[in-house]
Amino acid sequence: MSSRFFQPIGILLVFVFLTPLFAPLKAETIPVFYVNAKNKSDTEAALNLYYSIKSKIPDFEKKADNSLALTTDQTTFDYVLVPRAQKIMENIPDEYKKYLEVLGSVLCDTDTLGDGKLSQNEAIVSNLTTDIARSTNCSSFGVFSNYSNMDSPIVGRNLDWGSNEYMRGLQAITVLKNKIGQTVVNIGFSGIASVASGFNSNGLFVAVHDSPLGNAYPGADGKRSYGFDLAYVLETCSSINEAKDFLYDKPYTYSYNILLADETDIKVLEHPQGQNGQLRAYDSTLRSELTWGKTDQLAVVNCFALEASPDNNILYAYSSTRWNRFKDLAIFNSGSPADMDDVESIMLDTANSPDSIFNSITMQSMVFSPIDRHLRLYTVPNSGTHPADPEMTAYPDLLKLNLNKMIAWNNTLVVDFGQSRGLRYYDGTWHELPGWGDVLDMIIWGDKLVVDFGKDRGLYYYDASAQLHPLSGWDTTSNMMIWNDGATDNLVVDFGTDRGIYYHNGGNWGKLTGWGDVGKMLVWDHKLVVDFDKGRGLYDYGISTHWHKLSSWDSAANMVAWNDGSLENLTVDFGIKRGLYNYKNGTWAKLSGWDSSAHMMVWNNMPVVDFGNNRGLFTYNNATSSWNRITGWDNGSDIMICGSDLIVDFGQGRGMYKNNGSNWSNLSDLDDTSDMLAWGSDIVVDFGNGRGLYEYSSGWNQLTDWDDTTDMLVCGSNLYVDFGPGRGISSYNGSTWTSLTEWSTAD
Repeated sequence: MSSRFFQPIGILLVFVFLTPLFAPLKAETIPVFYVNAKNKSDTEAALNLYYSIKSKIPDFEKKADNSLALTTDQTTFDYVLVPRAQKIMENIPDEYKKYLEVLGSVLCDTDTLGDGKLSQNEAIVSNLTTDIARSTNCSSFGVFSNYSNMDSPIVGRNLDWGSNEYMRGLQAITVLKNKIGQTVVNIGFSGIASVASGFNSNGLFVAVHDSPLGNAYPGADGKRSYGFDLAYVLETCSSINEAKDFLYDKPYTYSYNILLADETDIKVLEHPQGQNGQLRAYDSTLRSELTWGKTDQLAVVNCFALEASPDNNILYAYSSTRWNRFKDLAIFNSGSPADMDDVESIMLDTANSPDSIFNSITMQSMVFSPIDRHLRLYTVPNSGTHPADPEMTAYPDLLKLNLNKMIAWNNTLVVDFGQSRGLRYYDGTWHELPGWGDVLDMIIWGDKLVVDFGKDRGLYYYDASAQLHPLSGWDTTSNMMIWNDGATDNLVVDFGTDRGIYYHNGGNWGKLTGWGDVGKMLVWDHKLVVDFDKGRGLYDYGISTHWHKLSSWDSAANMVAWNDGSLENLTVDFGIKRGLYNYKNGTWAKLSGWDSSAHMMVWNNMPVVDFGNNRGLFTYNNATSSWNRITGWDNGSDIMICGSDLIVDFGQGRGMYKNNGSNWSNLSDLDDTSDMLAWGSDIVVDFGNGRGLYEYSSGWNQLTDWDDTTDMLVCGSNLYVDFGPGRGISSYNGSTWTSLTEWSTAD
């Protein structure tokens, strides 16, 4: 069956050809979505991402549906794309299947293209587009070793996809911190979890390039998704060789060149359809028509270059023109090394149009430095027209989701300044703590500071005298929490798959279960409640009762423990169209058929639930067994409790409000804040985007015009703020700022 979807350069490109290649416009920025999956079930993490997208792109589903409708027809979608996608879905990693399943639970059930609604099948096809239909024409260049002024790699990458206005409006960066603390940056599109370009907190960068052989589609049986495999690589690997070892023998539907870069090297995995992949280095033996001869520099276009790879230069003019242009521009050496500006200039080069490196179908152009994880990115404006002088925007702090870098311990500020500077505390002067920096997690346990140092270093604690003591040789924990069993504060640690969950009572370790890598844990009525996820069920554990199965349902979207004034309640949003339930006195009661909540927390001894999807924000009265809709606005950007008040940043231009239990009052017309926290009875808000840092008591007081902070923390009576690189950490005592250090956790 023929379709306009399957052409290498076809319908996806028409929309940009209708406008001039360059016009006097300024490039637009794109949203960044942060998702911290650590200590969350797969369902909760997926919903966090969905509602983050909805808060910044309210018409997300409409844009995604309309984009798909402009790239294929209903018959092809129903009878070609969906069956192909369903076959490939069988072979993607389980966590990504769960993401698409959860996404489907909040979407519509009807696969009608162009109706302004997004279905689960439409979301799946969008995530697997490049595995089931040809679409990409891209290029990359890199320089490394002492040919780079950083003595380490600098890579550039252009994503050359034809686009439409809806697709351009979905461009986004998604930053995910996974359960083992590795952070992945996916440079792509809202709601798309598969990766075409991205990097991780270890500095590993990946980018895929189509390399067609001209063969017929081979069928999707037994085939994998390269986009989801690249996502898996970024979640689990730290080097080129680790990535190659996972990818090289996997069966894919099409042929690809995959650029791989780490802190020391750059290589290309040439992966022909039906064959194992082979690594290409700058000095590999190439086919005669693609000469290179450039030391410590490497280029990638849409054909294979290795002598041992198939000759597939079927787009010869397009590929060879860009290859030769890269070769002309690769002029660097140890005496005249390249910097980020040089690589940016190469990726934005427009010579030899229409077959230029930066051309009419370039959607995204980027430069990345693995050693410091700095990204520069250009994205095509929503108009589809490139500005006359395109420039990349710097994104130096995308890994700020490495949370818990500042912590309050015994009224003392503790800061993780990273691997070279270490872990330090401040009591009027700075003191370096024994151990290592760049830790995986920290938690307070009584007067102890427990630190998971990761990287095979082990789990330790600091005593009140700041002396370091080992707890376990195991590290890279999935979750740590404190559980009071009615008599003792226990440290509970999920050591992950194959190790299980243990607790430490201050004297010894005790094994709770061999099941590890669980979804979510909380304390309810002195019992440890564990959502084991992955079909294993929801359980509670008491010192005398041991394990008790509460439900066969798991992978909850959210759960909270609360006291209604007489009884301890456990409220669980089971998600995926199962509903919201409450457990007390050994019995479950269904509270609502609505599920997949955007936010759920306890406020004034009652659950408050943001149901999202235009359903509203509600509180639940246990005495009357009834819901109270406190506003029709929902899917807010942020929500928190300050004293007895509920504070909501509704986002989307709706403003920030306070509810005192009876009435709403408008705090500010500014919204979509960068961060906010409670400081006693006051609110501290980082409005971001150059709007400043403010404190609210009975009115607003600007604390500083610095904003977009890296972290904020209340310790003792002071507010501590990490203002980021070049500004450092300062404290505020209610009247005066004091600079503590020029160092930042984001350096």
